[in-house]
Amino acid sequence: MRTYEVTATRNDGWWTLTVKDVPGAISQVRRLDQAEAWMREAIALVLDVDQHGFDVRIVAEMPGVRGRHLAELVDRRRHAAAELDAVHRDQELAVAALRDEGLTMRDIATLLDLSHQRVAQIAKG
Repeated sequence: MRTYEVTATRNDGWWTLTVKDVPGAISQVRRLDQAEAWMREAIALVLDVDQHGFDVRIVAEMPGVRGRHLAELVDRRRHAAAELDAVHRDQELAVAALRDEGLTMRDIATLLDLSHQRVAQIAKG
């Protein structure tokens, strides 16, 4: 399914919405949570297609230092979430391997610096 990237730019209390790949698909909203619905309608109108036949991704642009800090924060959060997913996968593998070695839940918990309750949850999958 095709995804259209919508750029949201803040102007005088409004978000101006544009799509580079669909000239003429323009809108304004007060809040970003309204952007997808309005732009689905605008894109569908300009292209004469069903508004549920494509995806929309909103990219908000904030000018200046605030924009850079916001972008850095979002990037750090994405990296942290990916790292946390990797840690959870590694914990599952470690718990399974240590259980196969015959260790108790409490010993595994001590080794992994987790509670024995959390190790039991991980072991159940």
